[in-house]
Amino acid sequence: MPSERGMRKGRIFVQLMAVPIRDFDFTSYGKLFNLRAEGEGLCYSCAADYTGSYTAAPVIDTLGSLGYTKSAGLPFTAEQMERHGHTQEAQIPESQPIVFLVAPATDAPRPNAKDVKAVMIPKGYVAVLDRGVWH
Repeated sequence: MPSERGMRKGRIFVQLMAVPIRDFDFTSYGKLFNLRAEGEGLCYSCAADYTGSYTAAPVIDTLGSLGYTKSAGLPFTAEQMERHGHTQEAQIPESQPIVFLVAPATDAPRPNAKDVKAVMIPKGYVAVLDRGVWH
């Protein structure tokens, strides 16, 4: 549950604790894939010296591009959030778990602070945000 920490220039500041995405119902925000375990929608291959997995279908339904974000780590302060009405977005941790913010898709110019959640994605997982989901 967010707790207010103060206001500056008309903005409300809240402190959030990250919830492991495995313990969070992500379905209202998008899809979640655990590429390290067998599951629906995944394909596997293995040999004596490797194992691999991939999604059986594309994870987004439009042409996509890849981006890379590096942060300073935790804790962090988020000054703003964004959303994409034209596409979904996949969040994929590289070598460390990542924490990011989500809020339900709305037509409002910004998400409501009380609706913002901090989620942590471990290595091996992919979180695909639906169109319009604030992050």
